[in-house]
Amino acid sequence: MAARIQARTAGARSVGAVARPVFRAAGATVVARSAIKGGGKGGEEGAKDFGKTLFGQLTKNGDCMMITTGISKVGLQDLLMKDGEGCPEYTVFAPSDDAFGVYAKAQGVTKLELMNMDISDVIKGHVVEGKYPMDSIPEEMTTLAGTTIKAPKVVMNKGRSKKKLANFNSTNGCFHIIDDVLA
Repeated sequence: MAARIQARTAGARSVGAVARPVFRAAGATVVARSAIKGGGKGGEEGAKDFGKTLFGQLTKNGDCMMITTGISKVGLQDLLMKDGEGCPEYTVFAPSDDAFGVYAKAQGVTKLELMNMDISDVIKGHVVEGKYPMDSIPEEMTTLAGTTIKAPKVVMNKGRSKKKLANFNSTNGCFHIIDDVLA
């Protein structure tokens, strides 16, 4: 069997005074997860928690990876993490990752290349000051990019799907997942 896994415990590599079991599989070296300090939890358990702020809720939503990356890249992360008495509220019209894929293709680039371009106006063009739940979105709004946008199409779910797409509340605003990049 080519991908034979062999555990070496007697001759385990040591880091400091702690011996850690090492496994070899098809030329790759893998350190056992239990051997990593802290248990090596990944995913939401091991990820940084940004709380219940707008940015925190966006990072927890699996459909908003591109907009979250863009928000961090253009420096809006701190703004969207402020909450408490007297802090402004915001609404983010967050294009889905699929919408960013369509937009990137229309620009003639990949999603990765898109994130390496100057997209600050595109990202800021999806954030408006004020909390607007789905039932009270105004016809026109001014974005943080200074542009005026018409209310994008916001739906609670698509077809028979029970997957929620709108009215994600946070301590400092709300966000809605939309199917288009507003550029």
